Amino acid sequence: MSSPSERRENPRFACDVAGEIELPDGARVPARTQDISYSGVCTVADSPIPPHTEVRFHLRLVMEWAETDALSLPGVVVWSTKVRGGHQIGARFDSGAMTDESWQQLDLFLRFLAGDLELPSAPGGDAPA
Repeated sequence: MSSPSERRENPRFACDVAGEIELPDGARVPARTQDISYSGVCTVADSPIPPHTEVRFHLRLVMEWAETDALSLPGVVVWSTKVRGGHQIGARFDSGAMTDESWQQLDLFLRFLAGDLELPSAPGGDAPA
């Protein structure tokens, strides 16, 4: 039997990014990412979200001198588990609801995490070390 990491279609990148999970009624639950890939995301949120719930993840990369536009990604919750400090939520991205712009933004974000893209320079100088 293969391990979970061997069964994954896309590599996951560990990352700690603040964001929100938008529920079907428009309510937003604060969350932090644990990892992300082209196929989905794992977050920790204060509240549980039942499996099969259609949600939208709003993620924003914040640096000392700038922040990115919100990355808005539609997804479907696959699992939700109570953990210390909240609820760990695993979701797959809803490829049928993803726009070309969403795919491009996700691609840029993952390329940045992979080290294929550099941080932009801070105004008046180089990016901080």
